[in-house]
Amino acid sequence: MDAKASFIGVDWGTSSFRAFLLTADGRPVDQIAEDAGIKRVSNGAFSDVLDRVVARWPDLPEGAPVIMCGMIGSAQGWHEVPYITAPEQADVSGLSQGCFRFSYQDRHISIIPGLSLAGFDGTIDVMRGEETLYLGATAGLPEQDRYICLPGTHSKWIDARAGRIDSFATFMTGEMFELATSHSMLAPVLEAPAELDMDSFREGLAGAEKQMGLLNQLFSVRAEIVTGRRNGLSGYSFVSGLIIGAELSAVAPRIRQSGTPAIIIASGKTAQLYQIGCAHFGIPTSLCDATDAVIAGLAAIYRFQHCD
Repeated sequence: MDAKASFIGVDWGTSSFRAFLLTADGRPVDQIAEDAGIKRVSNGAFSDVLDRVVARWPDLPEGAPVIMCGMIGSAQGWHEVPYITAPEQADVSGLSQGCFRFSYQDRHISIIPGLSLAGFDGTIDVMRGEETLYLGATAGLPEQDRYICLPGTHSKWIDARAGRIDSFATFMTGEMFELATSHSMLAPVLEAPAELDMDSFREGLAGAEKQMGLLNQLFSVRAEIVTGRRNGLSGYSFVSGLIIGAELSAVAPRIRQSGTPAIIIASGKTAQLYQIGCAHFGIPTSLCDATDAVIAGLAAIYRFQHCD
């Protein structure tokens, strides 16, 4: 094991768990991924999961701290950490100071708080975990105004002002796609392809711009399939474009007006789909790998607490 390993960073979500052994400057020494999200941990036995991880690293420096982000700080997690509610605290300093800190097995553990701030339309919105990805994606960048996109089950668009999160908006994009393709009346007529049909995906993006809206367009997919105008494989890809397009069409005017590229924090196929979607709606983008972002965000909190 690298002698410079300094701390454990944990990204602990609803369904996923990832632990990283990291140096003080955020370089990964090792990592572990398990199917141990908080909803899969029985009887709140979160300490058992951490014990299992630490046992994998017998040469871990004594007293190495643990920094955690995500749903582990929710009411269903290890300890509920109150949301930060003031935009002026939604930066590395405020998030570091807002951590819930406790000791377990002679280790100091910090759980990063989530945020509860205004949405783009003035309603209240919440996040847990995405604030850490934001910190990582923007580490080392000038503290200027920018937008950040975090695709997922509940996609987030962050409006950052001068190095802090000012507001954000959440879209149930991934969840709606799962419901539509697995549980709705559409599901029996759709067929998941090995690879999305990108022509149909782009057609779905364009469909999201039609006046009748998402609900009408979703039903039209079924109508097209049962009347033989579209097959199930094409319909599946069209629905993907349609639902992602509904998200992007809502934010596109705001992002285009800003005149700056949006940072997409994603990996693999998801990153590709959002880059294609953003290009369709005239949103300039740059890309940041999601794993790199969470590691850098956890390291930013560690450095503020232990090094700065």
